Amino acid sequence: MKKYVLIILVLFFSNYINAQDEEADDTSSVSGFISPFFTTTNMIKPCNFFGGTGALFLNKNIFFGGFGIVMINYFKTDRGIYSGNELDLGCGGLIGGFVFYPSKKIHPIFTIGAGGGSISLCDKNKTRIKEAYDDFLFFNGTLEIEYRPIKNLAIGIGGHYQIISGLKLDGYSENDFCGPGLYFNIKVGVL
Repeated sequence: MKKYVLIILVLFFSNYINAQDEEADDTSSVSGFISPFFTTTNMIKPCNFFGGTGALFLNKNIFFGGFGIVMINYFKTDRGIYSGNELDLGCGGLIGGFVFYPSKKIHPIFTIGAGGGSISLCDKNKTRIKEAYDDFLFFNGTLEIEYRPIKNLAIGIGGHYQIISGLKLDGYSENDFCGPGLYFNIKVGVL
């Protein structure tokens, strides 16, 4: 039995080694990336978010995918009937983007994202307040400069502007949660 297993392994590895010598046709391959990212936005006060993106390239310039973000810093409300409670905000949705000069090591990228999210408040015992929960629409435009040190890795830094619509929270308006910010990401994949 060991002899048959050894023969199968030798055949498998010889086929694998021969396949490595052949050049792959890039025109039929699927390309895309996954990307953890960090943003900071000056809403009512500076807020930090962590998120992730996954996308597929439709061609060398255009990509389409999804994203999700959550707030990572402590945010204590200071207005309205819920003053003194901790605010939590997160959202997700779809993204699309355009890569300018994709063959260059350093190039600009424009990305637009749209989706939905929710906001909630917790009291000092970390219990969610049911009356202080609301859903909203989320829109974000980002312009970044991307540096690609190696083929399957890229680092991007840029600016973004987020718009939140349909949010109701006592003491705050939608405009309190809209604003510009900084953006940083790392992309891994077939770029």
